Amino acid sequence: MTVASCVAEKPHAKKASVDDVFEQRWRKAYEVRALERESRSGAGKSKDVSGSDGADSQASAGSHIAAADVNAAAGKEPLPVAPIAVQPGPSHLPSDGSVNSAAPGAVQAVPAGRKQQELPLRQQEISDDDEDEEALGSTAPVRTAAMQHAGPAAAQQQPQQQQQGLQKEEEKEEEELAWSVVWDSSSSRPGGGTQPLAAGAAAAAGGERAAKLKEQGTACLEAGDFRGAIQCYSEAIAACKQHLVQQKRTKQQQAAAGGADVLLPACAADHLLATLHSNRSHALLKLKYNEQAAADAQEAHTLHPTWAKPLYRLAQARLAQGRWEAAVTACRQGEALSPKDSEGRSDFSPLLDRIAVQAAKAGSLAGYDGLQLEVRDAGEEAWLCKAAPHVPELDGPEDDDTVGVVTHLPLALPGTVDGTAACTTGGKDKISGTAGSSSTQGPRGALALAGAGGGGIAAAVDPLVVWDFQGQRRRRRTSFRSAKEAVEAAQDGDRILLRRGTHNGMGECITVSKRLLIEGEGELGEVVYDQRANCPSFRIAGGGVVLRRVSIDQSGFRESLLVEGPAGALIRPLIQDCRMKCSGDDAACTGGAAAPTFVRCMFEGKKVGLKAYGTSAPRFERCSIEKCGEQGVRAMEASAPVLLGCQVIDCEEEAVVGMDTAHLTINNSLLQNCKGPGVDLSGSAAASINGSKIEQCVGGVWLWDAASAVIRGATLGGGPSHAILADSGAALQVRETTVRGSVHASDAAWQGILHSSNRIMDPEQPTDFPSEEGPFRFVPNPYKRKQ
Repeated sequence: MTVASCVAEKPHAKKASVDDVFEQRWRKAYEVRALERESRSGAGKSKDVSGSDGADSQASAGSHIAAADVNAAAGKEPLPVAPIAVQPGPSHLPSDGSVNSAAPGAVQAVPAGRKQQELPLRQQEISDDDEDEEALGSTAPVRTAAMQHAGPAAAQQQPQQQQQGLQKEEEKEEEELAWSVVWDSSSSRPGGGTQPLAAGAAAAAGGERAAKLKEQGTACLEAGDFRGAIQCYSEAIAACKQHLVQQKRTKQQQAAAGGADVLLPACAADHLLATLHSNRSHALLKLKYNEQAAADAQEAHTLHPTWAKPLYRLAQARLAQGRWEAAVTACRQGEALSPKDSEGRSDFSPLLDRIAVQAAKAGSLAGYDGLQLEVRDAGEEAWLCKAAPHVPELDGPEDDDTVGVVTHLPLALPGTVDGTAACTTGGKDKISGTAGSSSTQGPRGALALAGAGGGGIAAAVDPLVVWDFQGQRRRRRTSFRSAKEAVEAAQDGDRILLRRGTHNGMGECITVSKRLLIEGEGELGEVVYDQRANCPSFRIAGGGVVLRRVSIDQSGFRESLLVEGPAGALIRPLIQDCRMKCSGDDAACTGGAAAPTFVRCMFEGKKVGLKAYGTSAPRFERCSIEKCGEQGVRAMEASAPVLLGCQVIDCEEEAVVGMDTAHLTINNSLLQNCKGPGVDLSGSAAASINGSKIEQCVGGVWLWDAASAVIRGATLGGGPSHAILADSGAALQVRETTVRGSVHASDAAWQGILHSSNRIMDPEQPTDFPSEEGPFRFVPNPYKRKQ
């Protein structure tokens, strides 16, 4: 903070208030100006006075700032000056010798008896009230302290306008004068402490305060103190806006004064304000204040339209609000401003995938507004692992030399193929007079081709065949013989429709990593995907994939569906209303860091219904896992499956198994009629069981090694074996649970079972450990449960 020293005298008092000092200063200043007018009558006299004043200021050993002693000039004794308390400034003084002070920042009184020559007006810097008001309006320059203390040489170089203004002031009989600063101790401007304390310094201080508050807010944000971050950012926004107001007012003043610009440039201030709004939006999102977060993000985007980060915040807020279309729009605006990798993906791609999947789960196609591609029924050819019959009008020319999948076809005119509306190849003059004709899709089942002259051709075509004209004489192919061709030709945001009937992968796995929606036509069961190979039918490696209403029948020694992704990748596809059956292996597997969501799906496998490994975290909502040859669910390594409202029934071994460090969550689910325990945990596995029912299984909840479980609000039945079995190293906590059957547990485990909220009932039949037959027969296998 800068320090300004002021001059004043208070008559007939040793100590006075600040208001009295200011009032006396105004009076004395008027007298000083009157004497200044007299001093200008003689040029030699004015020079002598200025020179002697400069020499006196350099030789003053007391280092005091004195007031102009008007009484001394009149031959009277000087009056004492009351000290004015101000805040300390920098520890150095101006280097030009014009001001000396023993203690910078302290305004001291002039000792009694000291005579001092009168100071010219240029050294007193006295300005009129109307001049101050004009300066605040940025219409007049501010006189700098460098000119005040520069001496006679600088006085001769003052603008003629200032001299004329002083002459006009002689004609005024009475004036109320305003006090002003004599010197400024700030060293942030050129000349050290020789610049006046103007409005520009206050504006600069506002910008510095906003920057410091921003740093404090960022520290709070990193520490998880989101409310503190919001408060810091709000104060910084207010300071930054005030800074911009001051900056606008003082811009012309700084230019006229010739000093360096200590204010932030306008673009830098706008960028700082945009950053503050964006950061506050991030903190608001953490506290789920979505509407306020969206407003802040929109304001940041308005201030800085070429910055993509506010659009990311805006998309996040719209996603949390369930406004899918607005979220997608914000993402696509951000993608246009963000760099892309070799695959055409940007930082917005994972967020757009997430928005598309959540919108699809809610019944919206906001993220899949591209073209609809159709895959025709292969018919009897599907049983021979062949694609659908080739149709030149839909698939292009059949050429063995063609490399890759045909994605574009020549322009065509409507026609018929085998009595079905289709398109036939046509020339340029048959469509329109120009090659750059465009197409617009009207109502479903109609296609309008409009030329440059406004003419067009409308025809009823297959409602699932949509032609997309792009560029000159190019259109995207939208009908395909197999799902593999359609996936390869699709672009992000397209929809692939499998027509009613039978489809196949032709002995190959289909890897889906684009943002695609793949769905079967009609109800579940009307579209069958028949795969006869030792590879998965589908391998989902992208986060924006939706697969629904498809019945997968896998014949081979691999799972029917594989969902996996590398660490750090947000692989969160949606599999909805599907059936996965495998006659030779597991029904579905999740690995890597994938976190798919299965909704109303059915699983049936020769081995395991669902196998989770790696750090995958699959989520099952209202799913059914039935008739598996081994376990219904097997969680391995560090996986974390979640079962919500599911049922696992009629499995040949355990219903749910947890191994290694896996963590299982089983809420409101039914585990029934399995030939092993309902839940079997070993190693360091853990489970959280809430509101679920385990009945008619060979055992309830069994824990081995250092496994642990928390059970609340459940019903546990042991059937012919133990309802609860806890090893010596296991940890168990049971609350509000009904246990029907025998309990075999260590003393430590009993402490977690014997709680007043639990109800322990006698078994309905004699219980014992199961015999070493069937699922309990010991077979050394490190990939299976604890035996």
